[in-house]
Amino acid sequence: MKPKVDAAKLKLIYLEDSAQDVELLRELLTDAGFDLEMDCTATENEFLSFLQDPSYDIILADFKLPGFDAFGALRHSREICPDVPFICVSGSIGEETAVELLKQGAADYLLKDRLEKLPSAIKRALAEAGEKQALRYAGKALQASETRYRRLFETAKDGILILDAASGLITEVNPCLVEMLGVTSEPFLGKKIWEMEFFRNIAANQDSFAELQRKDCSHYDDLLLETADGRRIEAEFVSNAYKVNYRKVIQCNIRDITERKRIEKALLALSLRQKSILSAVPDIIMEVDGNKVYVWANNAGIAFFGDDVIGKEAQYYFEGEQETYDMVKPIFSGDENVIYIESWQRRKDGEKRLLAWWCRVLKDENNNVIGALSSAQDITERKRAEEENRILSKFPSQNPNPVLRILRNGTLLFVNEAGMNQLSEWHLTAGNQVPPAMGEAVYEALQGESPQNKDFECGGRTFSFFIAPISGRDYANLYGFDITERKRSEEEIKNRIIELERFHRLAVGRETKMIELKQKINELSARLGLAPPYPLDFVEANNKSNFENQNTITGDKIL
Repeated sequence: MKPKVDAAKLKLIYLEDSAQDVELLRELLTDAGFDLEMDCTATENEFLSFLQDPSYDIILADFKLPGFDAFGALRHSREICPDVPFICVSGSIGEETAVELLKQGAADYLLKDRLEKLPSAIKRALAEAGEKQALRYAGKALQASETRYRRLFETAKDGILILDAASGLITEVNPCLVEMLGVTSEPFLGKKIWEMEFFRNIAANQDSFAELQRKDCSHYDDLLLETADGRRIEAEFVSNAYKVNYRKVIQCNIRDITERKRIEKALLALSLRQKSILSAVPDIIMEVDGNKVYVWANNAGIAFFGDDVIGKEAQYYFEGEQETYDMVKPIFSGDENVIYIESWQRRKDGEKRLLAWWCRVLKDENNNVIGALSSAQDITERKRAEEENRILSKFPSQNPNPVLRILRNGTLLFVNEAGMNQLSEWHLTAGNQVPPAMGEAVYEALQGESPQNKDFECGGRTFSFFIAPISGRDYANLYGFDITERKRSEEEIKNRIIELERFHRLAVGRETKMIELKQKINELSARLGLAPPYPLDFVEANNKSNFENQNTITGDKIL
């Protein structure tokens, strides 16, 4: 049953055995402006039945009733519905009896010859009951809050130290800090912070403790602690001052960041290594975002495109009509394969150059595409050499590269001197069979009546052959070119791109986890009514468009 503060509507139980008194009271309360709903009884059993209904606002009772009295009725109401006010209305009652009723929990008592005071007594009783209930609810809420705080304090993953702000006395230490330092809680309690060797880097003496007293919040990101067994811990320290029962305390949150620092150092070393590698790599390496705008370039890339390349779209440097964007479309759809393309690009001096690109997707920790990382080589001169070789192929004896003529059945008809020398492991002789793989390639080209390009390994080197079926004949001419160095270079570039992409994913993933952790701490601070300890406006702004700080209460403020 809930007490009613607004007396405009009133539902009550009236214990009375006089019908005349019932009607008199009904008329009085109605005239006083109450919208009245009243249930009357003179028996104990029916009264107990009424008490099971939680909707009553107040109970009025005559002192003497058949079989029981107001004391009995009051006991029942205190047991079943303690929040509902009880007023005794009697024709005659002694002062001692009235006082005893009040002691046992009655809200008020009135004599029947003074019923004109009943409306105001009812309003007063309802208001007082409401206040008592509000206080009771507040007490329960406080108790629940203290229970939550204690649980959080005991289970926090950060060490928590509570100090008396005036004296520096340690009043509480949570299990995490005890475990972190390898001791029990007994040595802490009753000691002042500067008396504990563990915390000499926080407050070495009373004077340095004064700094914590002056500041509402202090933050140290590189605190060194030494455990009981001599281990050194890198820790992050945050202190906050607040009042508990009008007494100022300082809560110190201590987080072991030794592993985090180790990872940061490893990442820094890796980053420096990558920078050194990139500085030494002669190939062009470029990064674009999801809009194909250049956001990073190595030294070779800047040397080719110019100092102003960052911020420009890739197609700004295209020369002539190109299908480059169509060819790399799978990358920006999430395909993780390395894609090879050749594209005419404008160098910073305006010269048109042919670049061979190896492109790979970049993704964030949520597997969303954020751009691409590409490596390129200027192959303009190589292409020119290949063209010269093509022309020279018309004169086999003068060609410095292998030239062969092979029948459909794999029989060698002709090989020039360069072919015999460079392909010596094959022991090529006219009239003999060529290696099976080459014979199969010739057969396929003749069957399809279309030229083909095939790569073959010989003597630890790679040769690219252009197989040209001769129309109306049962043989094909093959023009070879040693591409060993080119293949090695391409493989190195692919591996380099994959290594760079892995480093990028590692660095971005760690930074995002740190931001998420700081966000959780800020959220907990807000729930506790504290100011967020970390400025993350830029993250919140980004979340609008795209994507627990146990401080005073939670003990999880430090990051």
